[in-house]
Amino acid sequence: MQDLSVTAAAIPKEQEIFNQAWKLLKEYYRIQNRGCEQEWAALMDEARKLGQVKTDADTERKKGSLACDIALAVLEHLEAVSKHRE
Repeated sequence: MQDLSVTAAAIPKEQEIFNQAWKLLKEYYRIQNRGCEQEWAALMDEARKLGQVKTDADTERKKGSLACDIALAVLEHLEAVSKHRE
């Protein structure tokens, strides 16, 4: 198993990623599954921006980045919640 420990210098960047993810969850939690294409497009744009944030550990990872993985998880969660609400 690969060691992906975090350095003190990387903590602020990783905290920024989690803060942005939490902001997206709060802002778009009530998004509807149908009929709001503009809101979904805005969410996708924000998730894309989040997914492009790089950390020091990303060079060590073989697949994706921390920010990209978290952005995808946020999108999947919001999609599941919006479908459940139908």
